Amino acid sequence: MVHSRIENGLVNPTKETIIAIAKALNLKTEEIASLFGIELDKESLEEVLSNLKNIESLEDLIFAVTNKLIFKIGYLASMMWLIRDKKIFAAGITNSNISKAVHDIIDKDFSEVALDFDNNDNLTVQAILEKTTKVTNLTSDYTVPSVTQEQADLVQEETGDKSNCIVPMISNGKVMGAMVYVKKIEDDFSSDKEMLQGITNYVSNCLYKLL
Repeated sequence: MVHSRIENGLVNPTKETIIAIAKALNLKTEEIASLFGIELDKESLEEVLSNLKNIESLEDLIFAVTNKLIFKIGYLASMMWLIRDKKIFAAGITNSNISKAVHDIIDKDFSEVALDFDNNDNLTVQAILEKTTKVTNLTSDYTVPSVTQEQADLVQEETGDKSNCIVPMISNGKVMGAMVYVKKIEDDFSSDKEMLQGITNYVSNCLYKLL
């Protein structure tokens, strides 16, 4: 009997490949996935959002937002900044090539990446102080001086970060930090901004009870 390369384990398709095949053959994604022995994540955006309010630890909430929610809305990655001890600390980042690039490039632990409130040129600081959404095509605009300009440029080059939307996290009148949403295409977020603000508000309400 002749076995295919897939059956012999020589081909390990990604979810994206499966979806592309499914569309081309007009088949359900689940049908294709079952042939390859891959279990797809069927959790909807609504389910992910609903589950956030049941999370009881800050660490688990940050992980769910940056590693589940972000992919449900079709973005490359996200980052969460949280205010602590009168500074703005990097609290979480999508666990992908983005986080790998960050850890490989910066010369300190990710938990030590922080901004001061007097870093007035930084868009994360501006978003928090002004309670407004900011948009940029440059990684450095929302990270420097928590990292150097050179490090920020290297991260952008390695990750394919093309555009970013920084939304302040506010609940019950308290500003707790900011979410950064990252796209791999250049965009002004004009069609996404309202959605991202709504999602961030929901996340902020879930976060508020854990701080």
